[in-house]
Amino acid sequence: MVKVQKAFSVERAIHSVLAEFDEHEIKQITGKSISLVRKWADEDCDYNHFPWEQAVNLAAALLAQGKQERFTEAFRNALSRKVEQCGGVPAHTPVHPSERLIDLMKEVGDVAACVRAATDPKSPAGQDMSLAERNEVTKELLEVRDVIDAALRDMEF
Repeated sequence: MVKVQKAFSVERAIHSVLAEFDEHEIKQITGKSISLVRKWADEDCDYNHFPWEQAVNLAAALLAQGKQERFTEAFRNALSRKVEQCGGVPAHTPVHPSERLIDLMKEVGDVAACVRAATDPKSPAGQDMSLAERNEVTKELLEVRDVIDAALRDMEF
C-alpha cells in the first residue's frame, strides 16, 4: 500500500532530497547514514526526530545546486497548524478551488495589463521596459505566485 504524504510536510521535503542526492552525498551533507535519513522521511517511524540543523544542511545543499528546497514551506505549514492548536488564528484559511482560480485569473490579468502598459510604444521607455516598469511587472508576478502558493496550501487541508 502506498502512503500518501501531505504536500507541505517535512517528510515530503526529505523524500525530495532523497530523490536528488545519492547515498554518498547524503552522508557528506548530513554526516548520517541514508537509512537514518529514510527513517526521518517516514512519519510512522518511532525514530522520526528530524533535527532542525539537518533541514538547514539539506536545504542549503539543494539551493547551492540550484534545486528547489521544500523545508521552508513545510516549516510554515507546521507553524500555522501549531498556532491554530494554541488557539491562534491560522496563517492560512483555505478557500474553494474555484474562488482561488478566480483570484489567479484576476492576478494574471493584472500582469498582462502591466506588461501591455510597460511595452506600449508611448510608454516612457517605448517598447523596452524601464527599470521601474520591470519592477512593477515583477511585483505583479509575485502576486500571482502568492495566489498559486495559497492554492497549493488549500490542497493541504
